[in-house]
Amino acid sequence: MAKFLVFLLLIATAVAVFSAPVEEEQIQQKLEKHLRLPRDTCDLSAVGAGDAACTAYCKVKGFDGGWCEQGVCRCRS
Repeated sequence: MAKFLVFLLLIATAVAVFSAPVEEEQIQQKLEKHLRLPRDTCDLSAVGAGDAACTAYCKVKGFDGGWCEQGVCRCRS
């Protein structure tokens, strides 16, 4: 019976921790990290995947494709 109560206490603690609201500052920080993605995708050209990564990035954004131009990803409409 004691093991069962300890198990329930652990479950209740986990539920309380995971149901805590996320602070807006954490969300803002996560969004700011992705601002340089177009340039980062073209930096992969040293590995040989620059244009492919840029095309994939542009497709996700809703464009028809894209290419790398002087280290910057350019999307075509």
